[in-house]
Amino acid sequence: MITVRGRQLVIPRDENQIGTTYDDNSEVRHFLIDRVTAGGMDLSHLNFRLDLEYQGEKKDTSLLDVEVREDSILLTWTIPHSCLTTAGTVWIAIRGYDDNGTVKWATNRGTVYVENTIDTPGNIPKERLTELEQLEQQIEGMKQSVDDSIIKTEESALKADVAAQNANNAAENAASVRDDLLKRAANGEFKGDTGATGPQGPKGESGVTAPTNGIFSLYLDGEGNLYAEYQDQDSPPTFHYDSDTGNLYYVFDEKPVIEPTNVGGVPNGGAAGQVLEKASNNDYDVAWSDREAGVSFEVRDGDLIAKYGKEN
Repeated sequence: MITVRGRQLVIPRDENQIGTTYDDNSEVRHFLIDRVTAGGMDLSHLNFRLDLEYQGEKKDTSLLDVEVREDSILLTWTIPHSCLTTAGTVWIAIRGYDDNGTVKWATNRGTVYVENTIDTPGNIPKERLTELEQLEQQIEGMKQSVDDSIIKTEESALKADVAAQNANNAAENAASVRDDLLKRAANGEFKGDTGATGPQGPKGESGVTAPTNGIFSLYLDGEGNLYAEYQDQDSPPTFHYDSDTGNLYYVFDEKPVIEPTNVGGVPNGGAAGQVLEKASNNDYDVAWSDREAGVSFEVRDGDLIAKYGKEN
């Protein structure tokens, strides 16, 4: 980078060759100047040009791009072929001028050089561009860059529209597929065969609830005890337990138990487990018969079994 100290151009040694007579926009030099001069002048409102003088007092000028910073101004010189047509020493200086073209500030001259090279067939030197032609060339380049940007923007917008349309189509297709699946599922198309029955679950706690004519209910607790539940206003139900068979009987009518006797019309005979039964409507006309068990209960494998009808 070339720095400006006061009015002096400080050119690094590796930057003092600005090109060869073949070059065209292949070299760039940057100039860094203080935004405010030692005398207190702010240069940020000025335009800048680089003036060149070749051997034989031939002169030229070149455009500089300007970047105003907080404390400095950066000038960029893209070196065109028109500044490189004459090999040898080239004196350069920066001038700053206002919008009216009045020069307000300038540097001292600095020295760079253009190196000659081997001239080859087909190398046609370009005519030197005037300052106006350089400006037109830069404007044309900027215009082409803007056109390229517009084309890229339009292409991006088109791609975005296509992507949005594709997204809408995908959403519509997904909705159509969903509706089709729901319809087919409602028609039972996806219903498979009934699977195998799973393993039996663990055995629950024993318990029987046997409502008898709505009077009471029975249940077993975890210890095997049998309980009868009935309404508070009712009398407790009566049961008869047969210790020989382990059967539990519910007594429907609470009548005195007839003691076995040979008097009073009780017939002889009978077998174990039989009961006396009225043979007719006449008094004392009874006969032995199989026991009528309206409801009987049996404890089997820890479960309470209810039995109905006559026992054999």
